[in-house]
Amino acid sequence: MKFTKRTIVGATAGAVLAAGAAYAFIALTAQGTATAAAAQVQNPTIANITVVPMLPGTSSKVSFEISNPNSFKVKVLSIKRTGAYVAAPGACQTAEINGPLSALDAAVALPAPVTLDAGQTNVAIEVPSAIGLTEASTQTCAVSFPIQVDALQQGN
Repeated sequence: MKFTKRTIVGATAGAVLAAGAAYAFIALTAQGTATAAAAQVQNPTIANITVVPMLPGTSSKVSFEISNPNSFKVKVLSIKRTGAYVAAPGACQTAEINGPLSALDAAVALPAPVTLDAGQTNVAIEVPSAIGLTEASTQTCAVSFPIQVDALQQGN
């Protein structure tokens, strides 16, 4: 095959044109501002707390209903007594009370964690054998006490 100057010049010009076409595109970018804010976090609410009537030498379950006012799920893990016992006048001494909730601020795990959906209300929870009376206590023993739940935020 015979090459002429014309063929070589044509091939070179074609290569230059092809390279020029590769640089003919336009690169575009866009910018904007994203705004994120933390969700308003609210504590779960507890209602209808009950303790099965206690007898000397036995323990009783604590039952309550819990609601999640948040826009995300929460997992309830435990409860604890957060304040002093208030005994009915002349009813009993706090030394007559035993069980896991007898220790101030000691977490008592639920039998199984309970997950509450966003906005879910009035979910019944029971903690068996949470509080009791000693053998020496009287049948007139009656106390009240505040409780708190420990919960964690869960992903949506």
